[in-house]
Amino acid sequence: MTMHIRFCLAIGILLGMFLLGDKSYAAEVGVSVNDEQVNFPDAKPFISSSNRTMVPVRFISEHLGYELHWNEKTQTIKFTKNNKNLYLRVGLHDSVIVESRTYVPLRFVAESLDAEVLWDHKGRIAKVYLDEILEPTAPVDEPEIPDQPDEVLVPAKSNPQGWKQKALEIIETAELFYGVDYLYGAKAGRTDVFDCSSFTQYVYWKNGIKLKRASRPQFLYDGNQGLTRDELRMGDLVFFSTATTAKKYDKEDYRRNGHVGIVKEVKKNGEIIFIHTYKTGVGVTDSKMHADLKKGWWNRHFLYGKRVIADDGSEAADIEVIKNEIRKLIK
Repeated sequence: MTMHIRFCLAIGILLGMFLLGDKSYAAEVGVSVNDEQVNFPDAKPFISSSNRTMVPVRFISEHLGYELHWNEKTQTIKFTKNNKNLYLRVGLHDSVIVESRTYVPLRFVAESLDAEVLWDHKGRIAKVYLDEILEPTAPVDEPEIPDQPDEVLVPAKSNPQGWKQKALEIIETAELFYGVDYLYGAKAGRTDVFDCSSFTQYVYWKNGIKLKRASRPQFLYDGNQGLTRDELRMGDLVFFSTATTAKKYDKEDYRRNGHVGIVKEVKKNGEIIFIHTYKTGVGVTDSKMHADLKKGWWNRHFLYGKRVIADDGSEAADIEVIKNEIRKLIK
């Protein structure tokens, strides 16, 4: 049964003309959809002065597959595809006119259409991935031979500033690797490439917290508290299923876990930003779980979290998850 979803967005046009020669609007950028580079023969995307990737309105219809309908009376653009409607009403929000072309913020529009937008730092490309192709690489369990960084671990100590300070240090370390490419099975300690769990392992290791090598044992054996979404805070680990593991294993089966990231921010509206890596050509990047729990790939595949930073900023004591109690974490 097809769900009819109406996305009502107010996208306004700021009065005035902005010249492409103005440095505030001159930073050009590439755009790809499902890893296919998009050719913009005349009206090209660019980075605005507010650091948004702006694309011509035409991009939505031509490259995201939506039919365009204009309502002169209401000054509304309607895009339609498979009983999904996106409405853009002129007059309210964050668009610009450049040489008579209307531009809209790519991330704002694409995520309203349930797509994922990732930023390729090295190539300066905004990469749009439609819902059906978002799939992190399937996981493996912990290697038989322990795999950990060669660097000496300096255990995290209790800090008067508590867990927040340690979480900020972990996030600061993680952000140093934005754009470092993804390689499935990357050896622990490598920093020229990562997979999801080698990334989390290395980032926490550098901050005095020891994690196992793979996403499943990181959940089962590291840290002292399994978490529901409502319990997450900055610095927690978050775990997800992949499209494959979601089909193969029940929600209560620990093997459904196939991906891990680090919580960067829990917003007041319930939106959660996390840093991770899962795709070659994009590498380390940020993604988000929408405040609307029914919206977005990551929401649909979120499983649970794990707390590995104690309240005093030291490493949380390891307590093994009881496998038949995982159901208590699943909502």
